[in-house]
Amino acid sequence: MPLSEQNSRLPALTTVVSIDELSTEYGLDAAQRKAAHAFCKLSSEDRSVMLFLRLLQTERQNKEILEQMQQTQASLGGIAGYCTQTWKPSKEQTVLLPSSTHYPSDPSVIQKLLKALLRHYIIRPITSYNNLVFITETYIVDHATSLRLELYKKDPIVKLVVHELLLTENNAQRSALRKLVFTSVKDKSSLEHFSKKIIAAYHLPTVPTTPPQDIIASMALMRNVAKPLISKETTHGGDTGFWVELESKLDVLYGVSNGP
Repeated sequence: MPLSEQNSRLPALTTVVSIDELSTEYGLDAAQRKAAHAFCKLSSEDRSVMLFLRLLQTERQNKEILEQMQQTQASLGGIAGYCTQTWKPSKEQTVLLPSSTHYPSDPSVIQKLLKALLRHYIIRPITSYNNLVFITETYIVDHATSLRLELYKKDPIVKLVVHELLLTENNAQRSALRKLVFTSVKDKSSLEHFSKKIIAAYHLPTVPTTPPQDIIASMALMRNVAKPLISKETTHGGDTGFWVELESKLDVLYGVSNGP
């Protein structure tokens, strides 16, 4: 409606007919029409108070809607993050994982990635193999973006799931490596041959042409620990004590004190 026409109708806005006409023009329902008639019967002061209260109500409602929209946006962002990670792996993930892995729909890609990281660190010289999960988690935090694990740093649920997967996979990898070490001792494989075999299977992202001396030293230490424990492996379900003994050797090598 043109402004000039609205202004010409202002003196008669409070009549019953005018209210009904405007209600029809604005598409008001029966309850709203009734409220409009009641409003017109109020004094000017009461109308001002009611308008102010309605403004406050509208402000509160707008605030609630904004908060709901922000919560929805955050939820959608989290869902998008989960969908992204289930998944198309990044270039770095693809390099780390075996070439036989199918992309992008392989649902176990994250578990294979964690396994690959654990295997890479378990053959390297570290102060304690009991810290293997912690070392791997530190790497994930430092390289979360390239590994497409950004949610690991933000979402406690994702962090817990990854931690549990690492704990499970860590036990499996410790057992697998111990068996390989024991087998190499029983078969009397040379240290060089065994080290090359381990590096080819465990090292990431590429296999070095010349076996690193620090990894060879780690394999030598593990084999030395394994030699006197070979007989214990014949006990079905028995604990060979390999990792406990290895930790003791590492404590001595790195000068770790167990007490005064």
